[in-house]
Amino acid sequence: MQSSIVAGDEVVARYFETFVNRRFYTIQSARPKPNSTRHWFYRPKDKDKTPLFLSLGTIRRHLEGTVTIGLYAINPNTQRCKWVAIDADYPDALEDLLKLQWELRQDGVEAALENSRRGGHLWLFADMPLLAKDCRIYIFNLAKRLKVPVKGAGLADGIELFPKQDGVPADEFGNALRGPLGIHRGAGKRYWFYGADYTLEDQMNYLSRLKRITEDEMKRFVTGLEMPEELVPKPRVEPAYYQRSGSSGREFLRYRRRLSRDPVVGVDDDLLRLRAVWRSGVVRAEEDLILGPGLPEARALDRDVVQDDVARDQERPLRDPHRAGRGDADARRFPAETGEAQRGSPRAEPTHDRSHLRGHDACCTGSQRLGIGPAPGE
Repeated sequence: MQSSIVAGDEVVARYFETFVNRRFYTIQSARPKPNSTRHWFYRPKDKDKTPLFLSLGTIRRHLEGTVTIGLYAINPNTQRCKWVAIDADYPDALEDLLKLQWELRQDGVEAALENSRRGGHLWLFADMPLLAKDCRIYIFNLAKRLKVPVKGAGLADGIELFPKQDGVPADEFGNALRGPLGIHRGAGKRYWFYGADYTLEDQMNYLSRLKRITEDEMKRFVTGLEMPEELVPKPRVEPAYYQRSGSSGREFLRYRRRLSRDPVVGVDDDLLRLRAVWRSGVVRAEEDLILGPGLPEARALDRDVVQDDVARDQERPLRDPHRAGRGDADARRFPAETGEAQRGSPRAEPTHDRSHLRGHDACCTGSQRLGIGPAPGE
């Protein structure tokens, strides 16, 4: 992709000062994915597979159109960012970005609107790097007040905010955004900022004139504000372990459950997979769902799905790869997998009554109420 634009040293240095907050970067692929029109981004690495640092030479190539880079907003050493970008690429995206730009101006914040293939990007710049968490609280509350949709808050379309996290660990990267003033490889064209002539020098002069947000101003903006509840990341739930009463041996079962919203379990309607693995009588419940004594897990299960999955597992039981090749010993201990179930094994058919799946029975453990543990007295 040829370009007649030449980036001078001063333009390159000002671009670096304005947009680069972390030296790691990404590159947009020159060719789309097979059977697709999408060009993906990847982190360039050296021969030792170590991520490369962004150099002034690479920025020059980006501005001249040889490559297209992606930039990270957050510096993990400080959890701060030099800029905030609001990405909108849905119907009426430009209208929403203009509403945000006008409202920001009422707070004394000057934002630059960049054209894009399906909408636009609204850029805000900091006088000194600001805490990513404060930037996110400010913009999301502003969007909520203006009724601007936010992608991910129960909506498929809406604005996306960079930085996408309140902070990132030192060994992670976060999410990169295509650097402005380069050539989009998919569209094959350069997108400019509104408000200045379409030259690199005029564009950078325009960005330099914009008023930057100071830290004192940001503190004033977010005083008394919190992240909107619908945008608060859900905490990651660690797997829990429970002792199975009266157990012996090991079994391996896999079920798929349809879960309904429950105030305790807190899982949206979705088809998830619940894996329960017995190891010496200890049950592990995974996939962000904790099942244990006292939780109303039985109410979170769809009985028809449970019965269908149990029937399917009986017809085509799953094998535990850890027991492969153990022969007759497994035939005695795990008849359902070895074919002995059809020859009269006492464990061929489940004996636990699942009629009480939607209630709580004091005689059952959490796993027994699901129908995947031994019946009382077994």
